[in-house]
Amino acid sequence: MMDKPKYELTLHGYYRSSCSARVRLALYLKQIPFTPIYVDIKNSHHLQSQYSNLNPSSSVPTLQVKEVLATRQFNITQSIAAIEFVEEAYPDRVALLPTSPEDVAFVRTLVNILACDVQPTTNMKILKRVTATGGDANQWARELMTEGISAYEATLDSRRFDRGRYSFSDQLTSADVCLAPAVWNAQRYGVDLSAFPNVMRVFDQLMQLEAFQRGHWQAQEDCPLELRSDEVKG
Repeated sequence: MMDKPKYELTLHGYYRSSCSARVRLALYLKQIPFTPIYVDIKNSHHLQSQYSNLNPSSSVPTLQVKEVLATRQFNITQSIAAIEFVEEAYPDRVALLPTSPEDVAFVRTLVNILACDVQPTTNMKILKRVTATGGDANQWARELMTEGISAYEATLDSRRFDRGRYSFSDQLTSADVCLAPAVWNAQRYGVDLSAFPNVMRVFDQLMQLEAFQRGHWQAQEDCPLELRSDEVKG
């Protein structure tokens, strides 16, 4: 049997990007070394050709993958695809998916609630367009985030027979690495999270873990000093 290829990983991201945080958390949980490169979205560095040549969507993150002892390199320009890559490329590390098809579908449902229903409402280019039409972008984001997190809460509650510390029983999964950044965003926008006891129970458990403390947006090197928190371990 041929040995699995070994990779060098570079993660282009932004400290406040929830999509960047998902991949960062997955890498920390699986203890996979990577080199961070910071993309200053606030100053539109993601729109410059140097970056857009890597990622045609001009979004973060981009996971650059270089196969060691080979010349092959490629870029993964969507966060969920990047998480799925590290899960499949490093099966000997912490598994981020359960084993049965039913349970995998449950976890992927949770992932897609966050990736499709929650996160896009906080995308900077979307919020700018809401503002341009005369809407209140923050209120718009809060309302839609609340709807999406409510769906996550209800989906967790549907598995009350298998309730554990995390989104799926006692196993950390890709749902959890997507949930924590979604909650961080919701907190920043002032979403009332008291209505979601299942979500917050899981979130509180996640934030006790070193990987989630290291991965917090306020612990990143590109986070401005005035926004960093002493409560989050760097």
